[in-house]
Amino acid sequence: MPRPEMVPPPAADAVTFRPAFWPAFGFGVAIFLATWAVLLLAVALTPWATTGSGWWLLAVDAVAGSLVYATTFAGLRRLWCRDWVRVSSAGLELVSRGRAPVLLRWPAVGSVRLVRRWATPTLVVTPAGPDGAPLTVAVWLMRPGRPALLAALQRHRPAMAQDSTVARTML
Repeated sequence: MPRPEMVPPPAADAVTFRPAFWPAFGFGVAIFLATWAVLLLAVALTPWATTGSGWWLLAVDAVAGSLVYATTFAGLRRLWCRDWVRVSSAGLELVSRGRAPVLLRWPAVGSVRLVRRWATPTLVVTPAGPDGAPLTVAVWLMRPGRPALLAALQRHRPAMAQDSTVARTML
């Protein structure tokens, strides 16, 4: 599966949205520290919990563990998550789950929706025509971000903003 740098953009004004390391790193740190805090609270509420000067070692362990976990999570996500979206005046280019890039010219785009299932937003693009199967791309933790993606879609396809086919759907 080609990375965005390997595929020439269809137009000079193309904006590429791809997974980023630092948002995934921050997400990994937050998840690990939240889990550690819950476990620490559970240990502290047990009658056999130790008291004394050993608590700072748990804090050091939590910080070191969260950094290792978050680095591993963010690195693996960037390595394995091969989804990306490119918006330009020529059309909408999508890559999902390691497949080849698909360029949909704007007249061929029927609707674009940002659907949030649980905590992972997904861009759902339905081609125009009766037999067009929807194309989906996970835009979770992509940069420059979901608001920038929606703004780029509305900028390149202003008619879509007026007829509400560029929409956010919360499930």
